[in-house]
Amino acid sequence: MTRNLLLFIVCFLVIGCGVKRPYENWPAKIVSYSNLNQDQQTQLLGFVKDMNAKSGQTLIEQTNNDSGYPVTISITPPPSDKPLRAGFTVRQTNDCSIQLSDFLFTASKSAYLESVFMHEFGHCAGLEHITTVGAIMFPTTAAFSTYTQTAFASFFSSFTSSMRTP
Repeated sequence: MTRNLLLFIVCFLVIGCGVKRPYENWPAKIVSYSNLNQDQQTQLLGFVKDMNAKSGQTLIEQTNNDSGYPVTISITPPPSDKPLRAGFTVRQTNDCSIQLSDFLFTASKSAYLESVFMHEFGHCAGLEHITTVGAIMFPTTAAFSTYTQTAFASFFSSFTSSMRTP
């Protein structure tokens, strides 16, 4: 019995060592868009440039090379039971999927789009919600222009730390 358990643990560890974790594949790269027109894609690529500039490093690649943590971005209507949901992220070992709510691309909500974009990329990097009001990873969003330099510094510090550690 003990021998079988030990064999199972060794096999599990050996097999597990061959699996790349998300933090091993950074920087991220956007591999596809769903339901976004060219203007919306261009707008999001502007946010990528802004994130990279604010962080002082490349968090998201803009090239089509084969390396990087693949991210898919789509625009969807929010679920009927959560009509105010601005974004949703599904993070997996090999990729990440970001859903941005369609209402963010309207004139009345566009001030929130970059905030939600950054927040959802934070989830791709493994960040969870935090309780600090005014933080980018706070569960509810604010207009991008209201975030302080401290909020950005905290976000990018957490983001880059999560890229390096399991």
